[in-house]
Amino acid sequence: MRKFPARLHEKHGGYYYVHKNKWRLLSRDYGEALRLYADLIAPKRAGSVPDLIDRGIERKALAANTKKAYRIAAGKLKIAFEAFDAEDFRPTHFYQWITAKKITGSMAQLYRSVMVAAMALGIEEGLIDINPMREVRQWRGGQRDRYLTDAEYIAIREKANPVLQAIITISLQTGQRIGDVLKITYADISDAGLYVQQEKTDEKLRLAWTPDLREAIKQAKAVHTSLKGMTLFSTRQGKPLPYSTVRGWWLKATALAGIENGNMHDIRAKAATDADEQGLDSQALLGHRSEQTHQRYLRGKKIKVVQPLPMVKP
Repeated sequence: MRKFPARLHEKHGGYYYVHKNKWRLLSRDYGEALRLYADLIAPKRAGSVPDLIDRGIERKALAANTKKAYRIAAGKLKIAFEAFDAEDFRPTHFYQWITAKKITGSMAQLYRSVMVAAMALGIEEGLIDINPMREVRQWRGGQRDRYLTDAEYIAIREKANPVLQAIITISLQTGQRIGDVLKITYADISDAGLYVQQEKTDEKLRLAWTPDLREAIKQAKAVHTSLKGMTLFSTRQGKPLPYSTVRGWWLKATALAGIENGNMHDIRAKAATDADEQGLDSQALLGHRSEQTHQRYLRGKKIKVVQPLPMVKP
C-alpha cells in the first residue's frame, strides 16, 4: 500500500512532486506539501469545493498542531472533490468517500470538520443556501480509559534516559501536556512560579512552587550537555526538542519496562485523577475551561474503591 499519493515522494526531510523524472520540492511540511500537490493535479476554481476547503480552514483560529492536521485532511479532500462546485456537493458524496476509504472514528470527524468549515463559507458567500454537512452525523472516538498506576509510571521512569525522566516528572507534577512542557523557556521560570501557556486552548497558568517542582526543574536544567537554548529542553544544537524525539524515547522506555498500552497522554490523565483523589483542584491544574469537559476527562481513569456489605450474622 502506498504511503503517499501518486507522484508525491519524501526525500531528505522534504516532500517532492515527481513527474518525468523531475523532482519539484513542494514543502518540508507534509500538510503544506499535500495542499500544493492537490493544487498541481487539480487546480482550484473560484467557488469550487477545493477553493472553499482552503479558505475555510485558513480563517479558523486553531492551534498549530490542529491546523497542521486540518491542512493534511484538506489536501486529501481537495483531491477527492476536485470536480465539485459548492452547489453540486451533497452529503451522500461525503459518505461515499469515507466508506470507500474505510475512514471511521476521529479521522472521519476531522474530515467532517474541514468540510463543515468549507460549506459554511459557501453559505456566507451566497454560493449555497444550506450547509449540506449539517446532514452528516458526527463521529466520536472511543474515550481512552487507561490509568497509569504508580508502579507503571516508576517502572517507565527508571528505564527512561535523564532528559525523558525530567520531562515526564514535570508533566506529572504540573498536569501539562508533553508538548507544552517542551515549550517551557527559561524566561517562564521565575520566583513567582512556573509560567505555562497551553498551545491547544491558549490557557495561561502560573504554577506555584513546591519543593518537588523546584527539584524537577533543577534536574531538568542539569541534563544539558551541550549548547544551551532558549527552551528548558533542547537539542545539542540548542534548538527546541522535537516532540517526535521524546515520543521515540517514551516508546523505548515503555518497551524496556514491559508496560503495554501506555502512551504519553496517560501522564496527564494520571495527574488529573491523582489530584482529584487528593482533593486538589484538578480542573484548574489541567487548565480545562468547563467542568463538563473535565469530568469526561476523568471518567473511568481509575477503578473506584467501594465498601462491601458486612456479613449477615445469625
